[in-house]
Amino acid sequence: MKGQIAIEYIVFIGILLLLLVVVMVVVSVQEKNALRERVIDDAKRIALMVTNEINVAVNIGDGYSHNFSIPYKLRGGVDYDIYTSYQRLYVNWSESGNTREYSIPLITSNINGAFSKGENKIKNINGLIEIE
Repeated sequence: MKGQIAIEYIVFIGILLLLLVVVMVVVSVQEKNALRERVIDDAKRIALMVTNEINVAVNIGDGYSHNFSIPYKLRGGVDYDIYTSYQRLYVNWSESGNTREYSIPLITSNINGAFSKGENKIKNINGLIEIE
């Protein structure tokens, strides 16, 4: 009788440990998905902010000048690149070895210079948007 109770106890503990592992895997996957969504949201936020800076410079016109800052990393410490091409602004980052991208249209392609992480200065000089 004592042997049967010991075996039942060991089986019960084994089932509990198996359930614990399953719960931990599910929580880990959910946390990874949540981080991924936060990174995407942050890339969108940065793209919208920079696009707004460009569009304001275009709309206000010649003589506009403004300083603004771009974060060094996306949420979770993810490195990224930001650039313009063919009247679009792009934010690229790497996720699990794959390149991810978010882009948004601009109201002009008449942009000179490159964005840098940290402080930037945007100017409108005779309709040409200069990034310093």
